[in-house]
Amino acid sequence: MSELDRKLVRGSAWLALSFGGSQVVTFIVAAVLAHFVAPVDFGLVALASVAIVVATTLQESGLGLAVIRHRTDVDRAAGTVFVFNVFAGIVLYWLTFALAPLLADIFSQPRLTEVLRVLALVLVLRSFGIIPGAIIERELTFANRAKGELVGGIVQALVAIPLAVEGAGVWSLVAGQLAGQGVQSALFWVFTPLRPSPRLFSFALLRELGKFGRHMTAANLIALIDQNIDTVTVGRVVGTADVGFYNMAWRLSNLPATGIGYIVGRVMFPAYATLQHDRAAFRDAFLTNVRRVALFSLPVGVGILLAAHALVVGVFGARWEPTTVPLQILAVFGVLRAFAGTTAPVIQAAGRPQLIVLLNVWQLTVLCAALFTLTPAYGINGAAVAVTLAAAAVLVPAMWFALRILELRPLELLGNIERPALCSVPLAVCLVVLQFPTGGLADGVELALLVVCGTAVYLASALAFARGELRTIAAAFRSS
Repeated sequence: MSELDRKLVRGSAWLALSFGGSQVVTFIVAAVLAHFVAPVDFGLVALASVAIVVATTLQESGLGLAVIRHRTDVDRAAGTVFVFNVFAGIVLYWLTFALAPLLADIFSQPRLTEVLRVLALVLVLRSFGIIPGAIIERELTFANRAKGELVGGIVQALVAIPLAVEGAGVWSLVAGQLAGQGVQSALFWVFTPLRPSPRLFSFALLRELGKFGRHMTAANLIALIDQNIDTVTVGRVVGTADVGFYNMAWRLSNLPATGIGYIVGRVMFPAYATLQHDRAAFRDAFLTNVRRVALFSLPVGVGILLAAHALVVGVFGARWEPTTVPLQILAVFGVLRAFAGTTAPVIQAAGRPQLIVLLNVWQLTVLCAALFTLTPAYGINGAAVAVTLAAAAVLVPAMWFALRILELRPLELLGNIERPALCSVPLAVCLVVLQFPTGGLADGVELALLVVCGTAVYLASALAFARGELRTIAAAFRSS
């Protein structure tokens, strides 16, 4: 087993721990806050977050990925992009501050002005951690990144929950996000093996890195529209309370996509960057990655799809029941997005970021056509169907581009995911069968039984159908 694979497995494990821990914290926070914060306040923060995410994409401008891919003069590259990120963070904060009343008028939510103006401070806090975090990734020292993200998530919870209990409402959500981001950026600065120096700033190097970054910025901006236009459409067509229901469904259903996509993107891109000139090793790493995505994302998607009602009502309460149907639809979207996410690091590491732009344009086109047709007619259920159709439409060309770059045949890909996919079949049967005897139980008890029995069945099927992959992963942890 190569040293690189050991780093990948351990890095993935650390990021899985970080993401899993953060999601557990987020889940607990959401469950607690759902009893103290009104859905309309969740909707306000969701709308404000759309503007914040646009600004953060412009702030980074794809330059963090460019630094990771850059193989020479890393000190100067890090110092150059650090200066750009901080300057952009300050400028974008004041721009967001000025535009907040306009956005509040668009959504007919006067309170959005003050919420957005305060939440936008996250741009300044984030600017100090972007390049330290990128350097941590470049060196494949993911344990340090995981620590920063996990501690940041815990701090967010420790700030948000007491404020919510005291009746702070929407401000508990805002304060939690600011505190968590501030701590995360500080820890990235502490853990990075290379602290960027502003004295090394170079306009020439910024232009050079920008040649890669501009494509990624364009792709990210289009993806940003794609990922948030559904929330905006629901807010405009249906109402702010329904934004809260839809946003909760989106967050829960994207556990496989967000988790796997986060781990794949963070771990595989710097690894692929080191293998970009070794096609055979590049290809093997991709196939291994796809197998592991199938092994870990499919059971989560199946579980969310078949246990949606017990999950929503049992954890968040009866007033969140409108979340159930969109959650079931979006569970399919989450799995599709997880597999599509395996292709982006391949395309980026191969130096073809313009293909990401084309894919994102196609996805946005399909999404808009479906979203503007289905949401007015079917509300948040129509919006969920629209984003699922768009995810399916982009998966095929994205995978085709990746296979062409790696010189792989589709049958080779299917052969590699067949056995991991089989592991989820017994899980699906188990959850369907259990619906009958547990239907009369309290929702919390039903959810607990579904989780325990489903986990046991999936572990048994994984040992039966994917023992080899599990042994490979275990061997990476045992190797010195």
